[in-house]
Amino acid sequence: MTLRYRVDIRGTLSEGLANELRRRFGEFTRHTENGRTVLTELVLDQAALRALLDQLWDAHSEVRLVTAIDDEVPGEHR
Repeated sequence: MTLRYRVDIRGTLSEGLANELRRRFGEFTRHTENGRTVLTELVLDQAALRALLDQLWDAHSEVRLVTAIDDEVPGEHR
């Protein structure tokens, strides 16, 4: 099952890490404000979500919240 996700991270996300995440997981939106970074429009299956979280962990990013947006992703079937 593929869902859209929002990931809230404490602090900023380096441009290099953001580029690597885009290379591995596709396009997403990144917004940084008030000491936190929010990634939205991440379209991932469960394995890709796990890989994304592992990569953030390895980069010493503090993930504060992961939210699944429960709407069907175009072209995907549940």
